[in-house]
Amino acid sequence: MIVAGALVLGSQLLAVYAAVQGMGLHRGELGDLPPELTLLLILAGSAGSLVGMGVAVIWLRTASGVSWADLGIGPQPWLQNTWLGIVSFLLLMVPIFGLQFTLNWLYEYFGEPPPQHPLIKHLMDFPTGAGFAIAAFVAVIVAPLTEEFLFRLVFQGWLERVDRRWLRPSQPLYSEAHGGPEQLAPRARPLVLWPIFVSSAVFALMHFSHGVAWIPLFFFALALGYLYQRTGSLVPSIVLHVCLNGTTMLILWLATMSGL
Repeated sequence: MIVAGALVLGSQLLAVYAAVQGMGLHRGELGDLPPELTLLLILAGSAGSLVGMGVAVIWLRTASGVSWADLGIGPQPWLQNTWLGIVSFLLLMVPIFGLQFTLNWLYEYFGEPPPQHPLIKHLMDFPTGAGFAIAAFVAVIVAPLTEEFLFRLVFQGWLERVDRRWLRPSQPLYSEAHGGPEQLAPRARPLVLWPIFVSSAVFALMHFSHGVAWIPLFFFALALGYLYQRTGSLVPSIVLHVCLNGTTMLILWLATMSGL
């Protein structure tokens, strides 16, 4: 778990450092960059995290000997899992966005406009076509892939293994129904809630500085974690994550275009 996380985050930081060096920037200049350079650093960091995820997958496959199924992308009903992610989004869209809107309204009513995600704030301040294109790549492609890999597959998966090996050692993981050991399908395993809650809490706290977004994101992460645990696949979680981030970007673009 630690190695996989370090590979993703380390690659992201290394890519940003390389971009800073390539631009000839100094530390004191990073807080007041032109919009186009800020976008380039965001793009570099996102590309680095994707590369790091790829290296982590290779490491898990070679050094740890995990299968593609263990990585949540093995043989599976791809179409069914994709539709499961879409339907989950349709069910969660109103509650999640409604909670976000209500909390933002309350925060602003009793104080001042809440802090925003740095990428959203950048787009609100500098609404350019290039900015939205890069933001869409980061939010709709990079974030769902890397965050589901880190928080669901790596972190929540590790917590579930801790639960099975140490807290429930007598819980069967295999079935002899077909004359040999077959790993139980995820839905056949008992629902274990605490890994979902812990990984969701960490996921939400990673967004704590982004205003009130961490509260609806906690409930959103519960759905992501539940989908992953019950299907054993990252596909529904990634699709759900893509739909939420894509809708957020669409709302932001429409609001910017209308001058709101």
